[in-house]
Amino acid sequence: MKRLFIAFLLLLLFAPAAKAHGLAKYISTPVTPPLEFTWWFIPSVAILLFGCYLVIWKLLGRSRGASIALSLGAVVAFTISFLVVGVFASGFHTGPPPGLGIPCSTMWGLGWEDVGGLFVFWNLLGMACLYVSLLVWGGLRRSASKRLPIALAVLGMYAAGLIPYISTTALAHGWAGGYVQRRCSDNVQKLNEAVYEYAKGHGDYLPEADNLESLLKTLQPHAFGREALHCSVAMAFERSPEPYVWNAAFSGLSLDDANKLAYSNESPIICPYHGDWGYWTRRQFMDFDME
Repeated sequence: MKRLFIAFLLLLLFAPAAKAHGLAKYISTPVTPPLEFTWWFIPSVAILLFGCYLVIWKLLGRSRGASIALSLGAVVAFTISFLVVGVFASGFHTGPPPGLGIPCSTMWGLGWEDVGGLFVFWNLLGMACLYVSLLVWGGLRRSASKRLPIALAVLGMYAAGLIPYISTTALAHGWAGGYVQRRCSDNVQKLNEAVYEYAKGHGDYLPEADNLESLLKTLQPHAFGREALHCSVAMAFERSPEPYVWNAAFSGLSLDDANKLAYSNESPIICPYHGDWGYWTRRQFMDFDME
């Protein structure tokens, strides 16, 4: 039993550490808003409290004073139980399914196609937790014949708490770990490699291009997907992420001149969010020549 407990504890400690390198995604719910919607937390909780109060008072026949106290208990119990399950799911897994977490930046780049199913799943689970909490605090015996109206009331009050997220597609929030950041630098490296390969096949001269679009036409048959042309972090957090930038100063240069320009703190491919990735990226042409 002691060994099982130690193994379980190590697993819990390893999972968050591993996830720290990836993309942490937290689903937006009435009690777990994104950073930009923290202002909505109090109105959202107020809606839940008022809804629970009406259910306990009108449908379950409690007195007004008792209804206030019981509705407060129901919402607190729902919030704690829902957060425990959500935070455990988020920390226990190094990958999907994501769970719940503290307010972080909204992942505007992840819409219904990306996290819509998870958004629906976690909020249906939240409705179930609120429903059970309301029945327990309102009185199971009193609610036996009124569970359908109570379920509809829970659906209405909970859905009202999701209005800002659904209307703006702020379905998830979170942060990007080291591996996600590294994926961007890998994309930049692949584009630099393609430029280098072109030069080796064209008399050691880099392609002539004014921007990334014209560069890609020149690099054909080299093909790059959308994810390879955009910063991996921006793909998650920006509605319309900007593509990488081709430094026109390298247009038509020989490899020798390109290396000299790289020495002077210039880079052929630039990420609009991370810059040129520093000295490591600027040295890539020289690294290629040494292979």
